[in-house]
Amino acid sequence: MGYKIGIDFGTTNSTVSFVNSSNVLDAFKYPGPEGYEYIPSCVAYENNGAISIGRAALAIAADPEVIFCNNLKMILPLSEKDRQEYEWTKKKSPESVIADYFRHILILKDEDASSFESQKDKIDGIVLSVPHVWAKAMDHSGRSKLQDIITNLKLDLIQLVSEPVAAAAYYAYKLQQEHSESFRGNLLVCDMGGGTFDVTLCRVTPGNVEELYNDGNGKTALGKAGVFFDRKLILEKLKEIGENDPKFYDAYNRLQDFKINQHINITKNIDTALYDPDQRNKPILKIGAIHFDFQDIKTAFEEVESGINQVLQRFKSSIDEKGYTVDQIFFVGGFAQFHLVREVIKKFWNIGQNDPRVIEKVNKEIARYAIAYGAALVANDLISVEERYEHTVGIEGFRLEKKKERKVYEQVRELVPIIRGGRKLSEYERVHYAANPIKVYEEKPEVHIYVDKESKGKPVVRKLPETIGISLPNVDLPGNQWKVGMS
Repeated sequence: MGYKIGIDFGTTNSTVSFVNSSNVLDAFKYPGPEGYEYIPSCVAYENNGAISIGRAALAIAADPEVIFCNNLKMILPLSEKDRQEYEWTKKKSPESVIADYFRHILILKDEDASSFESQKDKIDGIVLSVPHVWAKAMDHSGRSKLQDIITNLKLDLIQLVSEPVAAAAYYAYKLQQEHSESFRGNLLVCDMGGGTFDVTLCRVTPGNVEELYNDGNGKTALGKAGVFFDRKLILEKLKEIGENDPKFYDAYNRLQDFKINQHINITKNIDTALYDPDQRNKPILKIGAIHFDFQDIKTAFEEVESGINQVLQRFKSSIDEKGYTVDQIFFVGGFAQFHLVREVIKKFWNIGQNDPRVIEKVNKEIARYAIAYGAALVANDLISVEERYEHTVGIEGFRLEKKKERKVYEQVRELVPIIRGGRKLSEYERVHYAANPIKVYEEKPEVHIYVDKESKGKPVVRKLPETIGISLPNVDLPGNQWKVGMS
């Protein structure tokens, strides 16, 4: 029997998780037992046909003879025109690059035995996390393309799960399993990575996580998050280079290493500069001889901060209307660990030092792998997650209305809701029928489905290509009554 795994496919890094032989959650190390749980989401193609993944790809990214492909996830949903902004997409498609990335990490059996199936065992199923907006958008191309990539690799995709919901699942599990606490209440997950910022409120009870409400940015390409900040920081300082210049890749990758290796010192230096203006000229980030001081960082962060506040203001307004409270806050994603991101979010929620709504130790311990581990919990039925469906869906119908003055009947259009937005997904695992029977007046009626995106009262009607054959009674006023439903 093989493994059911969870994957956090990130804009900058990805993590594969599983339940090991000791029945403990674990993260897969690539390219071998001495490798890393955080696998950079990038691929490099050499002229001789060799393909490098993750850190090996980063090591040769600045080589002009190499096709270096990064930001894979957030380029995937873009149109062909918008993809052209990224030089490598003129030579490789994001779909093929992502397929190569997953193939090498998960299933390729080569001499180095670096993939999951080479080192562990067969993969029996995958729960793949995606940004919340990918999961819930009516027709997000990134979601459908990602599903196709996984299934074309002959891997069994159990389900997609929203990243913040997966993180909430692991938060609840971790508290209960290792901290002798069983948290009950509303958990606010603030998920900021390379390309998106999601805020999701979940109701947590032992063994169960229920999504209550969500908002965020980064709906199509890269939002103003981690990658945006790093790009702006470098390009503002090194004005002589462009984003497709090999020197940019070199600077970008060295900045990532510095941020990871010096995270504690960076946090201390930013904190000092925030409260002591005399310290603001001292270097906080470094790329070799190039130094970034507090003002450099603050300037690059301005648009990120504005985006965070816009999302939080919308979010708080909505949960206040619904009467929801926030009991605890969980910071998830690589960029959410950046000091300025956390400070902006804390300031918005009026969170001071030692505020019980933020359990700092738990946050720091589990934030790094929370999404991947949460996906593995769902894959192995160790915790139940309940997400919501946001869109109202139904059919377009007509009723015959008799006109008094002429004694004739006239068709009047009406929209008949069947799936109502904002309800739990589990409610629609079985067929739901329209509240009232539908009358049919033609032997082969056309079927029109309507979708009200996010249930905002702006329905869009589309005709299905098929018609349905129905036997009608032979009466003067035809009109069989039919139950109509969908799941």
